[in-house]
Amino acid sequence: MNNNRTATLNDVSQDPRFYGGLNNKGDFVTQSMICVPLRTRKGFLGVFYALNKESSIFTERDEKILDIISGTIAVSLENARLYGELKDHVHALEREKRLLLHQVRAEAGFKEIIGSSAPMRRMFELMEKVLDTTTTVLIQGETGTGKELIAKVIHFNGPLKKQTFYR
Repeated sequence: MNNNRTATLNDVSQDPRFYGGLNNKGDFVTQSMICVPLRTRKGFLGVFYALNKESSIFTERDEKILDIISGTIAVSLENARLYGELKDHVHALEREKRLLLHQVRAEAGFKEIIGSSAPMRRMFELMEKVLDTTTTVLIQGETGTGKELIAKVIHFNGPLKKQTFYR
């Protein structure tokens, strides 16, 4: 098949282009077939085959319908491929973000605070937001939860680190 045009084989038994192995799937015997190229703007993706086990032939109308369908299929396949690539890039960026956040936390003195649960990650994010500001921060929590440790990390890694830390 020329990958630029639809090929219609109305009697596959008389056409050398037909691969007889297609008939090895159960009791299906192909009488005629139509092969439609799957193309997108980026190029040729493959071929869409329609097999007919009846003795009827494919018409010009059938070719037009399958040409239209093949365009939709080709775009869908291309979109699925692009979605997969985009998903891979997103995962790579998420891994890189986690690595960079880990490095920033290590450099910012967050290594003194242990925790990886969702609330702890949220706390780290909040700490990073106020770290470079001179704003007053109110830290609340139960006794023994590490409020003073968080205050020290914020103070000694912020713009006021050279000033006295008051408890």
